[in-house]
Amino acid sequence: MEDLLERLDDLEDKLDHFSNDLNVLKQLHGFQDPQAQLNKIRYISEGVCTYLCKEHAVTWGDKEPTLERMLGPLRAAKVLPAPIHSHLRSIQSTTSPGSHYQQDKLTQSHCQIALLALIEVLDWYIKEYDNGLASQSEPIESQTKTPFNRMLLALTGLCCLLVIAGGFLWLNNRTPQNHPAMKAELSREVIESMKDSFSKRHFDMTHFIQQFKDGNQPEPQRLETELVAYRQMIRDYNVERGNYRLDIESIFGEELYLWEREVHLELLYAGRNLECLINQQGDAEVIYQKAMEHLSNASGDFRQFHKQVQGILDKTVVWPIPVTRTKKPVDADLEHPC
Repeated sequence: MEDLLERLDDLEDKLDHFSNDLNVLKQLHGFQDPQAQLNKIRYISEGVCTYLCKEHAVTWGDKEPTLERMLGPLRAAKVLPAPIHSHLRSIQSTTSPGSHYQQDKLTQSHCQIALLALIEVLDWYIKEYDNGLASQSEPIESQTKTPFNRMLLALTGLCCLLVIAGGFLWLNNRTPQNHPAMKAELSREVIESMKDSFSKRHFDMTHFIQQFKDGNQPEPQRLETELVAYRQMIRDYNVERGNYRLDIESIFGEELYLWEREVHLELLYAGRNLECLINQQGDAEVIYQKAMEHLSNASGDFRQFHKQVQGILDKTVVWPIPVTRTKKPVDADLEHPC
């Protein structure tokens, strides 16, 4: 938790318009008041979303600007990348109980999960927006340029555009009709669907597994509630995967199709270890370590997979890709860890 608070200090220095709220959030941590911390995390998140809605002319209706009302429109407008949308959804689900009376009190673990998600959102916000706002005050120099310089710059820009356009046309003329880049919109939709499903499952499983750290078992009522949500997430993931995995094979070829399966198997093995924790079977510490190892493998494999796909679409990676993978059977030992 101390590492997260240090990151909050850094963010407080960089975000003037949220600095007071971030300072209050740190003070609330000192008071050990999880409910107040969660409310403040939600408040800051809604502030970020409100700014994004105004910046991109995204509407959420006539009612109050809440996460529930803004996240859908922002995602539909493609303002929020899938991982950031997933973090904000996690904040929404984790902080909502903090706004209402709860018989079973919330704990610091809820705050840690929500705070980690908030920090990821703010890091992205600084990179994509806050730096951009700061730079708007810089281009005063261009107002003092002479007419000759302005004309020279315009001609240079026009020449660059002509060169780029000519190069683009040349590349298109040499690109095979079945190349994924020739149907870039569909290709990106397929990969975005996989990215959304993977990010949601990976984040939710990590959150769930963390509750069993050090062999602790969540309270029965809370465990039952979260199990219902977890099972529904798995069903949604399987439905989405049933669609995009076939598209990956038809668009990108067998190598990427088999690669996606390897990513999925790591999530599957992590899930099997999670089931052992839920049912209190096996050595809890060993099972926990195995689950986190499979999630780490899945994350690394997915990053490499996504990088390869982007290279294909950008034509920096030669396509088609030779098939080097095989469809390996599910490992019986990894599928039944306990």
